[in-house]
Amino acid sequence: MLCETQTRHGDRKRSPKWRRTTAYAVTFLLLELTALQVDARVVDGGGFAARGSAALGDLYKRSWEAAKSVALNTKRLLESRSGQTQSFEKRTPHNKTVWVSAKTYQGPNFFDEWDFFTSSDPTNGLVQYVDRNAAITNGLVYVTEDGKANMHVDNKTLLTEQDVLTRSKLRPSVRISTKAKYNHGLYILDVAKAPYGCSTWPAYWSTNSNWPNDGEIDIIENVHTSSSNQVSWHTTAGCVLTSPGNYTGTASGTICDHAYNFNTGCGIVDPSIASFGATFNEKGGGVYAMKWDSNSIDVCACGVPSP
Repeated sequence: MLCETQTRHGDRKRSPKWRRTTAYAVTFLLLELTALQVDARVVDGGGFAARGSAALGDLYKRSWEAAKSVALNTKRLLESRSGQTQSFEKRTPHNKTVWVSAKTYQGPNFFDEWDFFTSSDPTNGLVQYVDRNAAITNGLVYVTEDGKANMHVDNKTLLTEQDVLTRSKLRPSVRISTKAKYNHGLYILDVAKAPYGCSTWPAYWSTNSNWPNDGEIDIIENVHTSSSNQVSWHTTAGCVLTSPGNYTGTASGTICDHAYNFNTGCGIVDPSIASFGATFNEKGGGVYAMKWDSNSIDVCACGVPSP
């Protein structure tokens, strides 16, 4: 089989600038596993394994408790200085934003908050997305006793050349999207392990039902044996990525229009070989965050180890 390291989608962006935002109902978050070639093989049993949660707002309890403590102390200080809020803000122009958790996906009920996609794969991968019951029955999704949510693509079904050519038999896999919709927010995913290897195409991304008019943000994505994560944007005409810009990594495309160059999109590739693939898993995974507000879209490999 031929393994290629380039995907149609773009790459990655990150920025240290985080701003306050609110949540409304617009965008889905999706997790999917797509098989590209005949023999979709999961390396190291590697489906998505969420270490504890996919959180909207804040992920780590310790960090959340610290944030609440800062917020409470600030509130008390402001209350003790009645009428002096303006001077307080001027003396602390770099005060950190406190995010309030709107939704957390974790634990034994992780999959209760997601819809299972069962239509034909829009990208023509050699997969058949299955419903919740089939996914659970066949061990494609489950939550471990210590609360880790797992997603897998089937690695047992034997596909013949005839099966593939006629598409009469495809490989069972999973694609899920949040029941809730969001517009602006801070979205955090803690990943212990992610698929990699020839014929795999894992992704964590956001979109809406009216694609491409509602756009697409690819937070974690790449294919085959790639070793670096790619973050990309797919839009209608008129949106471009500034290069060079305020981000770390290499821009691989600057035109975000989905109609340009077979929907390559615009994006940046992460320079770290620990951001995707074998090294990412060997080092225990990491944490990805996407902040989206009216000013910018920022993606940060906040907890990804150095290579």
